[in-house]
Amino acid sequence: MTTNNNQKPKATKAQRYTDHALKHMTLGLANDGQPHCYISDHNNRIIFPLRGRKTKNWLRKEARANGEILREDDLKEIIEDLYAHAAINEQRISIYCRVGLNNQGEPEIDLGTPGRERVTFSNGIASLVEQGSDTPFIRPDSMLPLPIPAATGCWKPLFSFLNMTSVHKYLVLAWITFVITHPKGTAAYPFLVVIGPQGCGKSLFGRMIRSLVDNNAAGIQLFPKDARDLAIASRSQYVLILDNVRSFSKNWSDVFCVFCTGGSLATRMLYTDTDESLLTVHSPVIVNGIHSFIEEPDLASRALTIYALPIDEDKRREEGELLADLDAQLPEIFRGLLDLCAATLKEEPSAQVTDPGRMMSFCRWLAAKEVVLGMPAGKLQKAYSDNLRDAALEAVHENALAISVLKFAKGLPEGHWIGTATQLLGALNSLAPPQTIHRHAEWPQSPISLSKRLRRVCPLVKSQGVTFEFSHGTQRQIEVVYRPPEGQKTID
Repeated sequence: MTTNNNQKPKATKAQRYTDHALKHMTLGLANDGQPHCYISDHNNRIIFPLRGRKTKNWLRKEARANGEILREDDLKEIIEDLYAHAAINEQRISIYCRVGLNNQGEPEIDLGTPGRERVTFSNGIASLVEQGSDTPFIRPDSMLPLPIPAATGCWKPLFSFLNMTSVHKYLVLAWITFVITHPKGTAAYPFLVVIGPQGCGKSLFGRMIRSLVDNNAAGIQLFPKDARDLAIASRSQYVLILDNVRSFSKNWSDVFCVFCTGGSLATRMLYTDTDESLLTVHSPVIVNGIHSFIEEPDLASRALTIYALPIDEDKRREEGELLADLDAQLPEIFRGLLDLCAATLKEEPSAQVTDPGRMMSFCRWLAAKEVVLGMPAGKLQKAYSDNLRDAALEAVHENALAISVLKFAKGLPEGHWIGTATQLLGALNSLAPPQTIHRHAEWPQSPISLSKRLRRVCPLVKSQGVTFEFSHGTQRQIEVVYRPPEGQKTID
């Protein structure tokens, strides 16, 4: 009996479904190098992690349609073969979560609904897109749907649920609309801080933001154990909301600065299964607490601080009742917010910034919002600028050297002083309590140490009208200038 040595061996089940997947699936690598895929269909495009549960479920359903079952070993072989194809082709996919940019560079929101509905903004109009969108969105398992917007609506009823001053309500409105129109990687997000006494609705505020911006099973969370946990959370949530923060270290301030403006966390903190890797992080962040907890100037200059007002006992309502009331109005409020977003986006390119700050994109958004709301030019921008200065003032209170420098500067007869670091240290020592000079870690113990520490507190005291000039040469001197900021709170 003879055999045909040229006959091809029969394809295994795994090989057949690998070929089947390659015909219906587009493979690519995300920016972090992890493999993802999407299924070619006429519905709005959703991206899946190649090694994730949803990809395995799709393969199982395809096999069941043919009367076959894929076991775990089959799935593992298929996915490893698909990963090899993705790695060889090295096609990159820009993947968005919740908010992205479409092919025309316009913002688009994935509502997270079973029907894959989306909202896109174009020429001042917010439109519901039911199919045909190619914007590559990923849906984490914890993502919950946002409301389908009503045909018509108004954002103004939202203010009845915000327990804060009118100025802060408008700043929160600007933050919400900014966040849902500027995807990660396109703009720096103000670090939203909510301060208020117990029982003023800080946690409720976070839950309302969840419902309007990024509905997610994670809800609001306690402060994470380390930055790695926060980075992992940012992969499944568009907005991070942290509850009941008391204080955090300088290292945490640096971490939150990275989250606000975008960047990468240290490689020693984050690992893949086998290789060390950088993880790019960029997320809107909301934190709340009873007392002010921002001490570092870098984070203070990125913060938007909102103060929740105390609630009289006779005006309190059950949280469940309030959320149910909000839920009933969500479609109309959400439509109003989307229409406001669309109008603001149209004005944004030509908006005139009158009060520029560090978060320039947000300042321009405020300028555009003033036009849309019919406000005087610069009104919201000045409110934000004042908000930053007040936050910096709180940070000054927490820094022993900064508060002593400010006291020294305010006592200058003509708002000007020049001298050596030794002379300045002596003057500051005379203003500070003995326990601060001898025991406080922030207090300089030598003229050289003073010069170094002054450079670190420069951003803090500059917001309060104090500036330094450091001269170099044979006799190094420090010049202190104080010009009281107009219409601003200062240390008494």
